[in-house]
Amino acid sequence: MSTRSQRFNLSEHPWVSLIVLLIIMVSTLLACSTIVQRMEVAGYEISPVIETASGMVVGALLFFGVVPYVFGLPHERTSLERYFSAIGLQRPKSITRLAVVTVPCIAILFSSWLLASFVYASLRGWDLAVFATQMMDVSRALPPCNWSIITSIGSIWEEVLLRGIFLTILLERHTERESIGLSALAFGGIHILNLMNGPPTAELLIGVLAQILWAAMYGLFYGYLFVKTRSLIPCMVLHYVGNGYISFWWYTPFASFMQYTALMLMFYIGVLPTISSLLWVRYATRLGAPS
Repeated sequence: MSTRSQRFNLSEHPWVSLIVLLIIMVSTLLACSTIVQRMEVAGYEISPVIETASGMVVGALLFFGVVPYVFGLPHERTSLERYFSAIGLQRPKSITRLAVVTVPCIAILFSSWLLASFVYASLRGWDLAVFATQMMDVSRALPPCNWSIITSIGSIWEEVLLRGIFLTILLERHTERESIGLSALAFGGIHILNLMNGPPTAELLIGVLAQILWAAMYGLFYGYLFVKTRSLIPCMVLHYVGNGYISFWWYTPFASFMQYTALMLMFYIGVLPTISSLLWVRYATRLGAPS
């Protein structure tokens, strides 16, 4: 048997590839976080913009350097142009067609979050007119009160990993439905890493389990969107919007932990937006909207 045939090829092992890249990704981000913390202890003030920029540089080096040229994922070692094409980052043939699919999905998210806010206010018995006025104060969603619109940019690397690389490899070995389901389970499963966000408590455990559930649900939509458009761009845009803009439309002050969790499961990226977005993408792509 030749040496070439004996060589272990990551592209033939999607789950191993996912785990390896996750380990590298988490390790490098933890290293960056440790460096930032030590600099802050030393008296340096590091803004969220600098932290986000450093994470973006690390992500670019990993996914645009190490992955295609060292690991040869998702297919083989190749040029950056062919790598972009393989993971769905090629230049779209029609930006308009992608927008027709993507923009209504953003509107669905915003509408779902807005509905959650007013459902919560109604259940609390608050005056909805007064509540709406309070919601219009978007300063709570902007820096320096909230840096999510900046820090959430890094979520695009999750899409490169889960849909661009992992789902692409799965599609070569499974049916579309199986691949979408497996990638959704993986997307939900990686949120177990959020257990590292604090000391082990019942609330943390329940919160993380809920995150796994709604991430898996919306992961079905992300996978379906990627397969139908053959582009990673809509997934990246929606993932960023889902993480970065929720504070503009989601307003549930004084909600208990269980109230907040239940609302998130139904309205955040849970049942309502998942089903609505899936139906829209199915309809739009049947009309010939995908690139």
